[in-house]
Amino acid sequence: MTHKQPTVLSRVGSTECLLGDETVTIQSETGAHRVLSLSLLFAEQLALHRVRHFQAGGKTELIYKPTLHALAVDMREQKPVWKPVRYLFQRPYEGRLIEVRTNDSRSVTVTEQHPMLVFEGGQLKIRPAAELRPGDRIPLYWQGTVATIPVKITDARHAATTVYSMEVDEAHTFATSFGIYVHNCIPFRVQGSGFGVQGF
Repeated sequence: MTHKQPTVLSRVGSTECLLGDETVTIQSETGAHRVLSLSLLFAEQLALHRVRHFQAGGKTELIYKPTLHALAVDMREQKPVWKPVRYLFQRPYEGRLIEVRTNDSRSVTVTEQHPMLVFEGGQLKIRPAAELRPGDRIPLYWQGTVATIPVKITDARHAATTVYSMEVDEAHTFATSFGIYVHNCIPFRVQGSGFGVQGF
């Protein structure tokens, strides 16, 4: 069977990513669970011949349909779920990074426009990292459930580095360092795979 390659139409929402040393929790096709950095995950998947890899949107590198599931959160049900990873990508970035730290010393560093999850009025909502404030409650994976914890502080700094993220089917979220859940993103509009993306 011939698989149709996705066509990248344009770049959108391209400032929404995480540092490469932030971790994700992944389930392989064998069912094994691993926690590893986004940069290592990308490098491992890039080395597999069965992964379709292509450059898109300038210097961005994108891997389409790795055989992986990510630990995610169902935003409506507020429950942990495993969902397929549709894309992995890495790209160069120069701009502001936001380190989000919680009251119990958990932290995650993302680009300033990365869509974070915030618990408001009994619901999980989306807010750019740069707009988080002390006291905002963010979700995290905790002993098989979804808990929330308050933000203690956010620190901003300028950097020129490589950033990473992924697109997760259905849930459009994933658990990153210390179990902190974030919304996913993808910097392209993609056609040809039965799935359209516009920078979640």
